[in-house]
Amino acid sequence: MLSVLLATGASYVAAERQQPLYASRTTLIVGSTIQTPNPTNTDFTLAGQLALLYADIAMRDPVRNSTMQALGLEGLPNYAVTVPGNGQLIEIVVQGTDPGRAQAVANELAVQLIARVPETTFQIYPEREEFTQEQLSYLEEKIIETQDAIAVAQLDLAELTSAEQIVDAQTNLNALQMKLTTLQSTYASLLSATGDEPVNTISVIESADLPTRPVNTENWVYVALAATLGLALSLAAAYLLEYLDVSLREPEDIMRAADVPVIGRLACASVRSQDDSHGGVLVTDRDTPDYEAFRALRFNLEFAGAEIPLRSILVVSPGSGDGKSTVAANLALAYAHAGRNTLLIDADLRRPSVHKLLGVTNLEGLRHLFAAQRTLRTVSQRSSVSDNLWVIPAGSDGPGPVETLNFPRMKQIMASVNEEYEVAIIDSPPSLLADASVLASSVDGVLVVVRLKHTSESALRHAVDQLRRVNGKIVGIVINDPSRVYSQGYLAYWYGSGRMEPRVRNGRGPIRAFGDRLRGLVRSITNPRRPRR
Repeated sequence: MLSVLLATGASYVAAERQQPLYASRTTLIVGSTIQTPNPTNTDFTLAGQLALLYADIAMRDPVRNSTMQALGLEGLPNYAVTVPGNGQLIEIVVQGTDPGRAQAVANELAVQLIARVPETTFQIYPEREEFTQEQLSYLEEKIIETQDAIAVAQLDLAELTSAEQIVDAQTNLNALQMKLTTLQSTYASLLSATGDEPVNTISVIESADLPTRPVNTENWVYVALAATLGLALSLAAAYLLEYLDVSLREPEDIMRAADVPVIGRLACASVRSQDDSHGGVLVTDRDTPDYEAFRALRFNLEFAGAEIPLRSILVVSPGSGDGKSTVAANLALAYAHAGRNTLLIDADLRRPSVHKLLGVTNLEGLRHLFAAQRTLRTVSQRSSVSDNLWVIPAGSDGPGPVETLNFPRMKQIMASVNEEYEVAIIDSPPSLLADASVLASSVDGVLVVVRLKHTSESALRHAVDQLRRVNGKIVGIVINDPSRVYSQGYLAYWYGSGRMEPRVRNGRGPIRAFGDRLRGLVRSITNPRRPRR
């Protein structure tokens, strides 16, 4: 939508600032075939070929320079020379912001083009045409006189009776007839030479008029074209983004890719503070929709462990930035608020963040517990947010993750944890690391956190396959959808006096929402078999 508005606005502004253009037209004709009573196909063909030739000449520098010199111009406005239907007509159309200049240039171009036509003999020597006309008049008089003399000689011949007179009269009559024939032949030759109209001529049949109305008044056409182009570009961009975007965008896509039920949908990024470098906060206010979301997740986990209680739960994600640490901390707090003696363990030894979320020290922790340097009680710290919540941070200044985590020692630690605490929530490193496999095989259940529009389908498939390969029990998937936030009417919905209405996050919300809808439309067109609910 933004690209359509920008294209439409830019084209409208450009159209409004554009100066009006005026067009002036001159029409010429090649040859005089149209004035010939009986023209032939050869005449039309030759005239059409000459018209095309002269149209090309009119666009070349000699004609352009002569026109500029004649009008005293340093340059010519845009003009076009065409031959409609490849016939005998030549049209010269000049466009410019000055209507008077357009008219003058159109007429002068015609004059300069006509000047390129070769002259005939009579045009070069006009006195010869005058002499020829005098000779034709003289011959006409002599032909009439001879015809009259022949008529008189024939009458006289009829009245003669003497043989000698008859012979003389007949001889005189024959002489007159020969003279008449000679005169007529000469007259016909001169008349034929002066009567043929030349084919290689150009004449103006319509001079250029002064234009009064501009030709570029329909600016809305260009605005509509720009809007259409902007829409096409936005659709193409949406299709390209959809093609390049391999992230999971719908809950149905997640369930189809992992074949694991979705047991919760959160909005961890909606409670993310701007000054927290770890990127998450605890939800301690019980009158917020975020707290209700984690409370509902706890209910679903307890229901999943109805037959075999889930005493230890590993929270893992396919990659970094999915919100697993925030989910783990707030889930542990939800268990603690329910009166359960809960332990939160930070097993992400590469990038620990639980100690920042809970506000505890990170001097001693899981590293030292694995190294048997400390006991469970000595590394556990009570949190300040709940008396029922204990924390084991990752610890610092110890061996690396690969040397620290091992399956037998993890089993021993978890056995001790189950004796001391009712529930243990473990923040795991991303599943692509070997640490997650060691942890997954040592707990009662694994909770996979997937961030919508961030986690790719291949990463989720790989994570699920890896967890199943080490016999990890995946109890469900939690969707982290940071773009989804609920209004204050959410709580009133639960108590029957309001209505839950999802809204978009502040900032880039409307544009982002439109992009999501546009991508969804493209996806429904390009992939109609994708399941929808």
